[in-house]
Amino acid sequence: MLSYPKISESVFNVNDLSEEIHHNRDLILGDIFREAVLSNQETLLKQDLGGRYQRKRIEAGFACSVCNCRNFTRKGRRQRVYKCVIGKIIVFLLQVKFSSCGHRFCPYKDLIGLSFID
Repeated sequence: MLSYPKISESVFNVNDLSEEIHHNRDLILGDIFREAVLSNQETLLKQDLGGRYQRKRIEAGFACSVCNCRNFTRKGRRQRVYKCVIGKIIVFLLQVKFSSCGHRFCPYKDLIGLSFID
């Protein structure tokens, strides 16, 4: 969900709207980026695991670094701060837990291509 300030209801023309967007551009771009990254991870995880409430066991395209297991369950998401050209941005990384050892892992963190700072 996007969290930037609500644009004033008194803004009815394109110039005023453009100024409001320009004033809040860092927040808006950060939110758009965060949503795009989360959506991309959801798509990749769905390809690796199947649907969110699917009962069928599917082996992932990645393995645990501890036990080499490929069976896992979803374990929510983890918030991380990355540095990019618009400054610091908060990104949610999907997390999985491997069935055999219980190790938690963020399988798609390296696909983001940003420097982790938090």
